[in-house]
Amino acid sequence: MWKYHHTLIHERNGLVVRVSHKFVINLSVVQVGQLALSELCLIGFVSSRVVNNQWN
Repeated sequence: MWKYHHTLIHERNGLVVRVSHKFVINLSVVQVGQLALSELCLIGFVSSRVVNNQWN
């Protein structure tokens, strides 16, 4: 993931212009995937906590 962030920083500085569009699309897909993944992890964590509390 570090490589993606590094590329994004360089794009914003205007150093990588030709491939910026392609990278922005890839980055948005990656960011949406990360967001969905973190949401799923959060939901799983909360639901497991609820289940543990019910068992206790």
